[in-house]
Amino acid sequence: MSTFEPVVVVDGKGHLLGRLASTVAKQLLNGQQVVIVRCEALNISGEFFRSKLKYHAYLRKATRYNKTHGPFHFRAPSRIFYKAVRGMIAHKTPRGKAALERLKVFEGVPPPYDRKKRVVVPQALRVLRLKPGRKYTTIGRLSHEVGWKYQDVVARLEEKRKVKSAAYYAKKGINHHHMNPCFFLPRAAAIEPDALAIHHRAADNGIIKRTYREFSNRVRGLAYYFRLHGYKKVAILSPNTPAHLESMFGAIASGGVTIGLNYRLTADEIAYKIKIGEADLVITDFEFTGLLPQITSFDVLVNKDLSDLQRAKQECAYTKAIYEGLNWDNYEYKKGWDGLQAENQDENTTVGLYYTSGTTGRPKAVAYSHRGLYLATLGHMIESQLNCQTPFGKNRCKYLWTLPMFHASGWTYPYGVAAVRGTHICLRKIDVDYIWDVMTEVGVSHYCAAPTVNTLILQSPKSKPLLNPVLVIVAASPPSGTLFKQMLAHNLIPIHTYGLTETYGPFTRLNFLESWNSSMTEPERQAALTRQGHAFITSSKLRVVRHGITQDVAQDGKEIGEIIIRGNFVAQGYYKDANANREAFEGGWFHSGDLAVVHPDGTAQILDRKKDIIISGGENISTVVVEDVIMQYEGILEVSVIGIPDEIYGERPKAFITLKHPGTNFDTKALRSWMKTKMGNFQVPKEIEIIELLPKTSTGKIKKHVLKAINAKSKSKL
Repeated sequence: MSTFEPVVVVDGKGHLLGRLASTVAKQLLNGQQVVIVRCEALNISGEFFRSKLKYHAYLRKATRYNKTHGPFHFRAPSRIFYKAVRGMIAHKTPRGKAALERLKVFEGVPPPYDRKKRVVVPQALRVLRLKPGRKYTTIGRLSHEVGWKYQDVVARLEEKRKVKSAAYYAKKGINHHHMNPCFFLPRAAAIEPDALAIHHRAADNGIIKRTYREFSNRVRGLAYYFRLHGYKKVAILSPNTPAHLESMFGAIASGGVTIGLNYRLTADEIAYKIKIGEADLVITDFEFTGLLPQITSFDVLVNKDLSDLQRAKQECAYTKAIYEGLNWDNYEYKKGWDGLQAENQDENTTVGLYYTSGTTGRPKAVAYSHRGLYLATLGHMIESQLNCQTPFGKNRCKYLWTLPMFHASGWTYPYGVAAVRGTHICLRKIDVDYIWDVMTEVGVSHYCAAPTVNTLILQSPKSKPLLNPVLVIVAASPPSGTLFKQMLAHNLIPIHTYGLTETYGPFTRLNFLESWNSSMTEPERQAALTRQGHAFITSSKLRVVRHGITQDVAQDGKEIGEIIIRGNFVAQGYYKDANANREAFEGGWFHSGDLAVVHPDGTAQILDRKKDIIISGGENISTVVVEDVIMQYEGILEVSVIGIPDEIYGERPKAFITLKHPGTNFDTKALRSWMKTKMGNFQVPKEIEIIELLPKTSTGKIKKHVLKAINAKSKSKL
């Protein structure tokens, strides 16, 4: 019960009642929904007859003056367990009351839980907690002795259930298998083992080229290494390297969880994310070892990103780990991919944790499931036309890694490119001149990038119209029609998409219609291309609603509402963050916080954010986080941060501050330098302006729209 799941079903058989109740109480308070089945098989320590005497004494207790005031004595096993949990929660408080509503308890295993995966809680298992020979009592027997009349009924129903379950699972094995995106890699290696899987300029400037046979074997070795050492949660701190790809696949193949880390953050921010994700292993690139804390509760594997394999085997701990796992499987276990049983992992369990940018403060860990990642991968494969290979094997997908792999699981492209046996062209950093060299010499069919990255690519002196078109998946911030016009002139074909970390990256796209060529003018086509479009084929329909979830806005391109979504593309939720889950998933829908309109043709177009988020170079910046850091600086009375336009990054933060001692000399450059030691450079305000008073409402809230107007007015005077 350490990972967040929509509902956790616990089989009560063999658990100690008190220990299980305490664990369940903690999970309920954290926002987890818990179902306990087979409560009649719960245990309590101690001899049966002594327990029976104690319970009879308990049943004789009554309120001295009015028996209707309790205590109320439960005899059914499920109610006994429920009361034990209730006693550990302040159930009369709003939080405690909400927590108890997330608990369900049953005798036996009623539908639909008879067909759901059931878990055990090791810290509460009798065989692990009681010493051999210690006596214990089964709650079902005790309940029967003190007046519970349904022991025989439950026993008969359980026998019938077991017979039906055996028949169901026998049939299920014929027409069902669990969805796991890891399966795409061994499949690709089986179909075309010698196809080029990876092309990468390593840190030593040598070129790494690996086939799908090599790629698959390295992932297999890494997965067995994780199994041998008991690593369940693998965090990755790395640029876009082959090691990052291999680690993503390896963690999933081993049955573990992948945790994406943004290497552009400070050491404190990275340490916070590792702590929240509860990582037991961090795989880091040698360039970022300094970002890890000196004293850790996790192990570390360092990758040196070397092109010479023999040298890597001797000097690189990451490569050594791969061959340790491979050697164990090749010479001892000898079961290969089949031994990992990747296809048999429950598709509804957590496969990855990927962080939001923390628009309301600290970033939140978003939990992805195997099923969601699998279906999102299929959606991206279709909508971005990854399967561009002809029936005769030509025009293979060549995907350029400009998008950070740590961001929303690389928008699922690690798995989609492998599914179509494409080539991953990895990049350690965004070097626009090298990108053009790759596009002209190696060849590229696809890449993903924010508008700001596309702007940088177009500004390279090596930019020129390409002979073959490149499909560019554009997202992160609203692009301009001018940018799309420039991209098309270079044969970079934009596919405009929209999504969030909570939706596995993009889940909508704008489809260019042939009729637009005759029915629209050039400016109208450019404007239409900047819309966010319709939901992906494997997603449910996108909705834009007025208030709550009941009424959609009119399709007139004018009425503004909030984008909400549910279904295949929605993540499991925020890991161990009950308050955030209640707010974001209210009413059974995910509330994006993005405001949009719907045009008559059904396409959605985002107009603004509900929150004051700043998108700079594809990275989301929380004004709250920036303001909190500034307030730590000596001499500042108040601060407010807004987003201002920037030619390169789209937006950059600007801070308005008031001083504790007005009129004194204040060095804003020193403040910016200090902030760079506290947060990532992209989060530091581009401008800091000192003003006398911040504009506020009658309730004391700062009017940020007034600050934006002040900024615009000051720019117009220049």
